[in-house]
Amino acid sequence: MRKIGAFLFGALVLLISCNSSNREINTLEESYDTDRLKEILQSARECVFRVWNEGYEPPLPPTGENEGLAVRLIVDGKDRGCLAWYRNSGDMNLFAAYCAAQALKAPRYEPLRPEEAENTLIELLIFGNWQEMSKPADFKKRNYCFLSPKYTKK
Repeated sequence: MRKIGAFLFGALVLLISCNSSNREINTLEESYDTDRLKEILQSARECVFRVWNEGYEPPLPPTGENEGLAVRLIVDGKDRGCLAWYRNSGDMNLFAAYCAAQALKAPRYEPLRPEEAENTLIELLIFGNWQEMSKPADFKKRNYCFLSPKYTKK
């Protein structure tokens, strides 16, 4: 398959429930600053192209003691793939790559094609500690940052 010249771009979102303490929110923000989030997202992006170009299938990475994550693929506002690992994700770069590769072949969605890369958004979600919620409105979604369509790892 010819090398894809288009870039996937991404939005990074931290998901934290309303019952989380400010200390936990600050800890997540400190652990996942903009540069770290870009690095994790880049792992997902690169894996998508490796799947398309080389047929690469990353193995399930070893679990760890840290947070969870999810990778969603969105084309023109429509979900086209998603996989979440809710906790104990271990190496976040490896899990982002694994989730991205699995999201590409998720049977719930129309398969994403390489020619759609230019219009594809990769959304990375980092999950903190899970908290009990009494109602859906207790859930807090916090936008973290957005990447430009021309982002490339240096």
